[in-house]
Amino acid sequence: MKIPWSLFVLLVSNLLVSGRLVPNFLAPGPAGCPAFFLNTQLGRVTPTILPGTHYARIYLPHIMIPTGIFLFGQHIDLEELVEHETLDGWRTEPGLNNNQQASNMDYNGFGGAWHRGHLYPVHHTSTNIDAESTFTLINAIPQFPALNQGQWRVLEGAVATLMSDCVNRGYSVYAVVGAVPSNDPHYQINNLNIPSHIWSAFCCINNNFIVQHSRGYIAGNRVNNPPTEMTVHDLETVLTNLYGHPFQVFGGQC
Repeated sequence: MKIPWSLFVLLVSNLLVSGRLVPNFLAPGPAGCPAFFLNTQLGRVTPTILPGTHYARIYLPHIMIPTGIFLFGQHIDLEELVEHETLDGWRTEPGLNNNQQASNMDYNGFGGAWHRGHLYPVHHTSTNIDAESTFTLINAIPQFPALNQGQWRVLEGAVATLMSDCVNRGYSVYAVVGAVPSNDPHYQINNLNIPSHIWSAFCCINNNFIVQHSRGYIAGNRVNNPPTEMTVHDLETVLTNLYGHPFQVFGGQC
């Protein structure tokens, strides 16, 4: 049986300071946050909301990992990227119950076998305040250490460059990063599910809603292999198979 997949987590830079539950991302006002989602001629679109009863939560109730993160790129300063080694430790969110988020104790129980892997990358921030805001456990998944420090980190830098190029041309860029929960009972450890895959996609569009550039990436979370690069459409096909339900990252617009 497939593990139910929870709603995406909406996080961006300074919004990471405090996590919150968002029942409808496209609702106006404080109930939602539509400005962070891809804008098209038909309006804002979000990734596919998968069926089930867990979509009103940030985390799967029983495995406590985020499955996605949305980024809206207004400014990416590659010349002032900060190093995460200089920052304080990871924190939990006081606004969420313990059963809605992981704890440092959960991760410490791995004994270093799995890292707290950023979804929103610390290396995509340009100030220490923004960087520190990414160190919340609702922005982390258990990630294979060599992948976290190796090929996935390389990819984060490459995607930051592409996003920066888009913004510097006066366009808008949107990105989604997600994790696929594992179905293997051997990877349900310390109250956490070790995702089988981590993936990301971005879409750069101009002011006339014409796509300028988009790509998708996915990597297995067990080895330090370079993520597989593909079109967003091909990534959606892969994710449809992994999630067991038709899935689109950008509503088929990229």
